[in-house]
Amino acid sequence: MCDCPAHQSLVDCTCSCDHTNDRLIQLREKIRAYENECENRWRWLKSTVNLQLYGFEEPLPKTGSDLADYITVNATALTAELGEALKEVGWKPWSQPRGWLNRSAFLGECVDMGHFLANMLAAAGISDDEWEAAYQRKQQVNLERQARGYDTRKEKCPACGRAYDDNGVRCRPAQTNEAGVYPDERMPYCEDYGTLEITTA
Repeated sequence: MCDCPAHQSLVDCTCSCDHTNDRLIQLREKIRAYENECENRWRWLKSTVNLQLYGFEEPLPKTGSDLADYITVNATALTAELGEALKEVGWKPWSQPRGWLNRSAFLGECVDMGHFLANMLAAAGISDDEWEAAYQRKQQVNLERQARGYDTRKEKCPACGRAYDDNGVRCRPAQTNEAGVYPDERMPYCEDYGTLEITTA
């Protein structure tokens, strides 16, 4: 048995014992390959910032009215691309055959949508790490909603329509206390419209 105190971890073991060398070398190669992959992997939003800066001389992120204009133009373009993507799918229930797909063209239109979405995210200064964390969180929220039986009448703000459990939403539903009364701090609140009145049926 190897006397090296780092033998248990193998990663830090530098001894030359035969029974660890092969496994240690393989493990270190896998770790290096993973680290290189992480360092060199393509980053969607970072590449968008570079494309806009070096390809179009359009620095991102933006602020103020420049931000508003840039997001409006890209949101409009994204909406147009969505319409073009629909043309590549047989989606109309009144038209036969239904369900055909021009896959290559559909993918191309979705890439165009992704381009304009990435422009908007990068303009707002959102990073790849932020996007990935928010996206993964929303997937988890959607799973939880399905598990509990999502009811939009109870789980969305009646004034602005935001879901109470969405990231960053400050709206809150009405909550009664033990006596069944709505104290001021438990009245329904909308971040757009303020405190809401409760109406009974």
